[in-house]
Amino acid sequence: IFDGELKDGALYIDGKKFDEGEVYASKGKVSLLDKEIFLHAADHGFKLTEEDYFAMLEGKATRVVEEAKVDEEGNEIPAVTEVIPFKLTKQNVFLFIKENGYTENEDAFNLALDIIAETRKTNRPVKVGIRPEAFSFTPVDTKGVIPIDINFIEHKGRDFSIVGNIHGQSESRVRMIMQSEERDKVVGLDSIDVYAKRFYVFENSGKRIK
Repeated sequence: IFDGELKDGALYIDGKKFDEGEVYASKGKVSLLDKEIFLHAADHGFKLTEEDYFAMLEGKATRVVEEAKVDEEGNEIPAVTEVIPFKLTKQNVFLFIKENGYTENEDAFNLALDIIAETRKTNRPVKVGIRPEAFSFTPVDTKGVIPIDINFIEHKGRDFSIVGNIHGQSESRVRMIMQSEERDKVVGLDSIDVYAKRFYVFENSGKRIK
């Protein structure tokens, strides 16, 4: 299992188009100002009001830097305030809600955003799965390539296995089972481009797309 992306009706791997079709319906993206994100946070312990939430995200929240006071002549001097600087990024939204009562971790927050994107059919990250025997050195139909960084090669009987990761995804793990007569195609190489005879695509929520 490794990371892919649905973007404008196509499946991308390592930033390159791999496959396309109606099952990959996707367009645009979820705004970090989407109310559904606030509702999710509020359902999981976030303590501030909706007004305060959006004031912070929109860069309109203020804080008091000098309290109101009365001068020697009895005149009331209002408090001095300043705008709280806030850069609208996914991580900053998470840190803000976490500081104000949100009970979930960052992975759960990111998954919540993925589920919103799934519901809205916007561009979004997905998971791609390929069985070890379904890899091929030969192009299959019109599907794109899968870039593999090779970690090591295992020889077992008439077959051999290539163990590596998707290029740019060092934490992924891919195992390919190939026939012995194809060994010369990988000897001495650190990376290869391969194809998939069959593959599966899942939402980050676990729902199967293809």
